[in-house]
Amino acid sequence: MKPEWQWWPAAALPPVAVLALDPGGLSPFGPVKWALVPALVLGAWAASTWLGGRAQPRVPRPLALAGIGFLAVVALAAGAGLDPLYAWTGTPERHFGALTWLLCAVAFVVGHRLDRAGVRLVLAGATAAVGVLGAWSGAEALGWRPLHLVGAGARPVGTLGSSAYLGAAAVLLAPVALGWWAGRRRWWWWVGLAGASGVVAAVVSGARAAWVGGVIALVAWAWARRPAGRVVAAAAGAVVVAVGLAVASGVAGRVPDAVQDRDGGARGRLDEWRVAARVVAKHPLAGTGPEGYRIAFGAAVGDRYEMAHGRNPLPDRAHDALLDVAATTGVFGLASYVVVLLLVGRYVVRALRRSPPWVAGAAAGLLAYAVQSVFLFPVAELEPVAWLLAGMVVRAVAAGDGDAVVRARPRPVVAGVACVLAVGVLAAGALDVAADRRARALLAHGPSALPSHLRPDALRYHLVEARAAEDAGRLDAAIAAVDDGLDVSGRDPVARSERARLLLEQARATRAPADVAAARAALERVAHDDPRNAEAALRLGVARALAGDEAGAERAWRKAERLAPRSPAASVNLAVAYARAGQWDKARAAARVALDRDPSNRQAAEILETSDGT
Repeated sequence: MKPEWQWWPAAALPPVAVLALDPGGLSPFGPVKWALVPALVLGAWAASTWLGGRAQPRVPRPLALAGIGFLAVVALAAGAGLDPLYAWTGTPERHFGALTWLLCAVAFVVGHRLDRAGVRLVLAGATAAVGVLGAWSGAEALGWRPLHLVGAGARPVGTLGSSAYLGAAAVLLAPVALGWWAGRRRWWWWVGLAGASGVVAAVVSGARAAWVGGVIALVAWAWARRPAGRVVAAAAGAVVVAVGLAVASGVAGRVPDAVQDRDGGARGRLDEWRVAARVVAKHPLAGTGPEGYRIAFGAAVGDRYEMAHGRNPLPDRAHDALLDVAATTGVFGLASYVVVLLLVGRYVVRALRRSPPWVAGAAAGLLAYAVQSVFLFPVAELEPVAWLLAGMVVRAVAAGDGDAVVRARPRPVVAGVACVLAVGVLAAGALDVAADRRARALLAHGPSALPSHLRPDALRYHLVEARAAEDAGRLDAAIAAVDDGLDVSGRDPVARSERARLLLEQARATRAPADVAAARAALERVAHDDPRNAEAALRLGVARALAGDEAGAERAWRKAERLAPRSPAASVNLAVAYARAGQWDKARAAARVALDRDPSNRQAAEILETSDGT
C-alpha cells in the first residue's frame, strides 16, 4: 500500500465539509454533510493509527492537558444539560453537541499526525474545495440559482446554505490555498486561481464577520512577515479589486448597514450578546449544556430584544463563539476553551512570523476563522476542518522549533474502534439523508413514507409530519406527531410552541370545553416559560377569549401589542373584542393602532368605519 493512501480520508474532509449537498433533500446541505464529516474524521483517525507507523508525534503536553480539560468540562455540562439527548448528539439542524467537540479533538490529532504526503493531500483537498466554492458563489452572484432556499435572501450561499457559513469557509480555506500557491512550482496557476476564487467567495458572501476576519488576518500576516514592497503592492491591489467586486456585486452596502440597520448589524449583535450574557449569569457553573441555549433563551430575553427582533427564526446560538461556549459550558468551560485557543494561538503567531508559506497560509486562515467566529458561532461542518488545519500548523511549527519530541505508540485496538464508529456514524447519516428526502416528498406530494420511521431521534421530522397532517386537515394526527417529537426533546421551545398552536387551532375549530382548556393550559405554560414572547401572548389572548376570560385576553393582547410594535395582529384582536363589547372608543383606538402599523389591514378599517357610523 502506498504510504499516502492512509491520508485520503483526511484529504477528503475539506471538500466534503464544504461541497457535499443533496438537491433531493428537504435540507440540501446539513444531513449529507453530517453523514460524511464524522465518518471521515473517524476514518482518518483509524487510518493514521493503523497505517501511520509504530511511533507518531504526541501533541504538546500543555495543549493536550488543556484540550482534555475542556472536553471534561463539556462532558459535565452535557450531563447536566437542559436537553439530555441533544446535549450529546447536537440538534438535527446544528449538530453541535458534546460529541462534536470530541470530533474536533480527533481532527486535531489527525492533523498533528500528518506527514509530508498527508499535508500535501490535505492542502490539495482544501484548495480544490475553496476553488469550487468560489466558482459556485461567483456564479450565484451573477444570477445563477441552482437551489431555491426559503429565507436564504439575495446573497450567495454557495454549497453551505448560508451566506455567513459561506464567508466563514472562504476565509478559512482561501489563505490555505494562497499560502500553498506561494511555495509551489507545479500547478502554480491552478492553485493561485483557486485561492483567488476563495477571495471572491468571501467578498460576494456579504458576510461582514468574514470580512473582518480576513482583514485582520491580512494585517497580521503583513506585520509578521514584513514582505517586500512589490508583495505589499500586490496585496494592496488585491484589496482594491476586492472592494471593487463588493461594489459591483451590491454587497458593499452591508458596510454602512452594520451601523445603520436597527435589526441587524452592530446593534443586533449587541442585543444578542446582552441576552447571551443573561443566560451565562443564570447558568454560570455548568451552563445550559450544548444545544441548551435555545431552551434558556426565552427566560433571558428582554423587552428591548423582543420589540426589535422578534422570534423568527428562534435564536439558538449566542452569535459569538466565546459567549456560546460560556452559555453552554459555563465559566469553567469558557476558561478552558480560552486556554486551548491561546496555546494554539502561540503556534499560529510563530507560523505567521517564520514558517514556510503553506504553514503561514494555514495559520492566516485559522486566524481569520477565529476572528469571524467572534461574530458568529462554532459551525459543526467547518470546525473539524479548522481543527485539522490547527493540528497541521502545531506540528509543523513545533517540529521546526524542536518541540513535541516525545512520541507515542498507537494501539491497533484504537484503530478498530474508530473503524466501527465510522461505519456506525455513516449508517446513521445515510438514514438521515433518506429521511430528509422522505420529508421533502411528504410535504410536496402528501401521504408517503414517514421520515421519523428512519430517524425517530430527529425532532424536525416529527414536526414535518405534524405540518403535513395539519395540511391534510388531521389536527389530532398533527398533535400526536408533535408529542412524539417532544418525547425526543421535551423542552424544545419550537415543538412546545407548535403543540400549543395546534391545540389552539383545534379549540377554535371544535369550541369544545376540553379542547379550549387544553389549549389554554399549554399556552399558559409557554407564556410562563417565555414571558416576553409576543406571539405566545397573542395566542394566549385567543385561548383566554375562547374560555370566556375577556379581561385575561385583553391583558395578553396588550402585552403582545407592546412587544410586537410592527405587527397589527394584537391591535385587531383588541378592536374586535371592544367592538363586540360595545366599547367603541376603545375599538376605534385599537383599530387606528392596527392601521398605523398596517394601512392595508381591512378588518381594522371595517371596524373603524362601523364605529364611526354608530
